[in-house]
Amino acid sequence: MLDSAACFSSGIRMKLSSQTVLRWLSAILLAVSLTACSPSAMQAWWADSVVSGKGFVSKTLDLPDGRLAWREAGSGQPVLLLHGFGGNGLVNWQAQMTDLARDHRVLVPDLLWFGASTSQRPPSLDAQAAALAALLERLDLREVRVVGLSYGGFVAQALTRRAPERISQLVMVDSPGWIYTDADARDLLSRAGVPSAEALFVPDTPEALRRLVRLVYSHSSRDARTGCCAMCSSTISPVAGRRNLR
Repeated sequence: MLDSAACFSSGIRMKLSSQTVLRWLSAILLAVSLTACSPSAMQAWWADSVVSGKGFVSKTLDLPDGRLAWREAGSGQPVLLLHGFGGNGLVNWQAQMTDLARDHRVLVPDLLWFGASTSQRPPSLDAQAAALAALLERLDLREVRVVGLSYGGFVAQALTRRAPERISQLVMVDSPGWIYTDADARDLLSRAGVPSAEALFVPDTPEALRRLVRLVYSHSSRDARTGCCAMCSSTISPVAGRRNLR
């Protein structure tokens, strides 16, 4: 009897010991996996998990020359949130998109050449506006409230010019819009020594990337103003009637 009890007790200890080892091994493997991931990849995974938990669904629209990706959730009047240069929809709008989705139909695209959206066309505002207009047409959306952040403000203006019948409001955040003139653009390109805004803001060599970084971190207020806005290819007239989204 005692021998049986001792064997039973020993078996329990062995089982517990095996479970402990497995837990430690799992923890080590998880730590190694997390270490192998970049901080930006981890942040993107976490942000995507958060908005997915709030009901956002990732979708794509095939274009003749690429693909437009967007996230969507909610119901009600549609709101289109356009991100700035150098980010994507989720990075720029994570907090706002989940809040607005409580009482709006919220669409958050990755602009072409950012995030999960791709295109074979040369980078331009026209290409951005065409892709977004195709999305609004595909979803048959009208009375859309468009919000553009920085570069997204220029895209929002270009979209409004291209499909005014589908846009009810245009909101621009940290984007100078119509006060940024063609002369500003020419002055910036001359100082940077490049033929076009695309050549400056879509670097394809290490030196081109260094040039862009130097411009972005310039201490000159004029460089800062013209640098962040140079993707505007032409002067665009303002749209009146700006109101709160709520």
